[in-house]
Amino acid sequence: MMTAASNHSSADAQSKASAVGQWLRGRIPFLNPDRSLVRVLMYPAAEQNPFLVVTRRKLEELGAKVTMLTAFDAATLARLAPTHDVLHLFNIQEYKSAFTSPEMVKQVRQLGRRLSALVTAKGLGLRIVWTLYNEPKGDYSSEWLERLGRQWIFSLADRIICPSQATSTLLRTRYPGMPDHKLTVIPHHNFGQYFPKQVSRRQARTHLGIETQGRVFLCFGGIHPYKGLTDLIPLFGRHPLREHTLIVAGNPSNVHYAATIEGLCSQYPNVHAYLRYVPADDVQYYMHAADVFVMPFKDVLNSGSLMLALSFGKPLVAPAVGSIPEIATSACSVLYDPAAANGLKTALAQAAEMDIERAAGAARRVADGYSADKLTRRLVNLYLEFFPKRPKLPEEDEEL
Repeated sequence: MMTAASNHSSADAQSKASAVGQWLRGRIPFLNPDRSLVRVLMYPAAEQNPFLVVTRRKLEELGAKVTMLTAFDAATLARLAPTHDVLHLFNIQEYKSAFTSPEMVKQVRQLGRRLSALVTAKGLGLRIVWTLYNEPKGDYSSEWLERLGRQWIFSLADRIICPSQATSTLLRTRYPGMPDHKLTVIPHHNFGQYFPKQVSRRQARTHLGIETQGRVFLCFGGIHPYKGLTDLIPLFGRHPLREHTLIVAGNPSNVHYAATIEGLCSQYPNVHAYLRYVPADDVQYYMHAADVFVMPFKDVLNSGSLMLALSFGKPLVAPAVGSIPEIATSACSVLYDPAAANGLKTALAQAAEMDIERAAGAARRVADGYSADKLTRRLVNLYLEFFPKRPKLPEEDEEL
């Protein structure tokens, strides 16, 4: 566990190590020949991740130079550090190996290389920012290595961006030595115009082969066990939900789980499974075919699916856990206690009777409050806090 003393000594050592790099960065003009507002290295280079694609576009529109890293090692960072200011990490590799796992040695080495790269970046004057989406849930037998790696990254990072107050609260509780100044809350922005929205509801349903007189519920995204699909699907074989339709769509985590979900869906004629990767241009068919977006998660801290649904103006059924209650209002959602015996079933029944048009309008208004323009501007100003001589961008008055 980190202590205040260890944090203080670590911070002193890191400050001395990066002093020369920061001094040069502020005084030698050719280190920033294009006069970019700020120069950012982003990792990973996830060109198929809509959130990162939108973030990069908005950063560049605001005058930042963005380089997406395809490799993360000390040599690459040593080469790029002189012409960049900030290293921003997003989703990094998770390390989940039991003490006796044959993968443990491999993952320890990988973690060592990653930490070596971060130390190199720090020593060459790069400011390190880490956006943290989720936290291990406490199973030290399989996640101890990830926790260890995170503590090292926490000590090296200059700022840790939390997408929600729930994330910030969890980190302060779990890591009592975490300096307050390192934590900043910048919520997940909406997806703006990233996804096409050209087809009508009728066109979308025809495209998917959906014919129904009832409501259409959609569970969309990566198909993983923690998402509670095995609890959700059978509910549509019972009254009153058997009068409605469920779509399960997304890329499965593995073939075995895909077979389980496919077999379960096949038992109910009103449940349709589309278990595959969905290209960005095709997302509109699933979203526009649906009346209600369902998140039957057993546990979650932050979820991109939430903002995806709101960006398409979809009312929600979701558990009242993690960051969801911070974002989803009662006007656009039915939240439930995932620990309650009939919590999900009751919430779905309520959603089947809700005023869809009114709830959809409320969902769009919530999404509008999380504009990519506003939140990326806030991100740029966080970067600029490291360089007091550079003027900050004006921000909109309203706070999230």
